[in-house]
Amino acid sequence: MSSNFRFSSTISLVLLLGCTLACKKQESEDFIAEKTKSYTASYAWECASGTDCQDVFQVELEKGAKVSFTVNSVSEGSVAQIALYLPGTALGSTNLFTMSSKERRCTAGTSCKDYMAGEVVNDFVVPQNGIYLFAITREWGTSCGGAGTYQLSLKSNQNFSVVKQTAEDSPSKATGFECVK
Repeated sequence: MSSNFRFSSTISLVLLLGCTLACKKQESEDFIAEKTKSYTASYAWECASGTDCQDVFQVELEKGAKVSFTVNSVSEGSVAQIALYLPGTALGSTNLFTMSSKERRCTAGTSCKDYMAGEVVNDFVVPQNGIYLFAITREWGTSCGGAGTYQLSLKSNQNFSVVKQTAEDSPSKATGFECVK
């Protein structure tokens, strides 16, 4: 066997292994968290001018689980709103937190720094098994500027998975906001 053939075969094998590992790495990057009862991570918005923009996450939940959804540590200047949609339901349809097409926002204020506490829904009882869409919106009209950060925290009495983030800084399809406790 010639040394050129061995060298070429070795390079081909290295490239094949490299591609295989890269492809597996790419697939695993979509997966944020394995089954857990608690998940916390920090995220950011960068909204287009005049746009209520949102980050959307797929969250696999089990029927009967009690889940707390918390968006806090919101940067000064950002106003957060949240929505949860049933499996197979489109963004902007019925939000399970408000039972309307509006997002939930109960934090009130008179200046941009008044909204840093964010939004919380405690002990939400999951109505069916499946992958839900959880949207976190930065409302443009009350926010100051176009960018901000927040911390997302999910806690449950049963295991769940944050499957992946499906949208980043996308325009919200909700029809406004309301406070439903």
